[in-house]
Amino acid sequence: MKYGVLKATVLALLVVGLTSCQIFFPPSTVDVKIGNVTIDTVPRDGFVLIEKDSTVALRLEQLAKEGKLKLFYGTYSGGGDLADKKAAARMEAVNELANFMQARVKSLEQKVSGVMNQYVTDEKGKEQLKSLTQSFMKRVLELASDAKIMGARVIAFYKFKLEGRTVYKVTLFFDPEQAWEAISLNQVYQQEYERLKNEAQAMGEAGRTFFQELNKVLEEAMKNPNATP
Repeated sequence: MKYGVLKATVLALLVVGLTSCQIFFPPSTVDVKIGNVTIDTVPRDGFVLIEKDSTVALRLEQLAKEGKLKLFYGTYSGGGDLADKKAAARMEAVNELANFMQARVKSLEQKVSGVMNQYVTDEKGKEQLKSLTQSFMKRVLELASDAKIMGARVIAFYKFKLEGRTVYKVTLFFDPEQAWEAISLNQVYQQEYERLKNEAQAMGEAGRTFFQELNKVLEEAMKNPNATP
């Protein structure tokens, strides 16, 4: 037998062997996918994909390629009908989103404070600007913690068994760029934004530079949830 034929035979036997192993000894976990994107990996035991939203497949793939995809998860293993279980799991995921955005905005506040100290040297004017900036960031925090404004939605609902109990789980998705657009178009946000803008511009070149930098770091942090704020 020629070497090439022997090599092909060995490879074929190897592929058959690996396939057989997967049939008789399947992996202990299963990937939950929407389109080409794996959104979660859970135990295979008792796994059932109850529902998924395939309409977001292309957007998930785009955000994943750009490094901007951020998902949140919630679980529930108590009683109730299926709708109750989904609602309870979703509530946990919404809380995860809110906690994440709160921590993110807090970090952003520190960065904005550093930008202010860098560009604004007038201590009297700085105090007023600081007060308005704090009020503005408070509004950003409130809006960023609101799941409805953020456009957060459940894109998959599934169940599996873990340590003898059935766990119901949801994957919550929000589009960071659409969420930022919703925040920036909010009336309360715009009011605070204009107040801060006017105060900054009244301080001359230093204030205008600060305001430009604030816009830059705010937009970068909110449009990419995986970037360091």
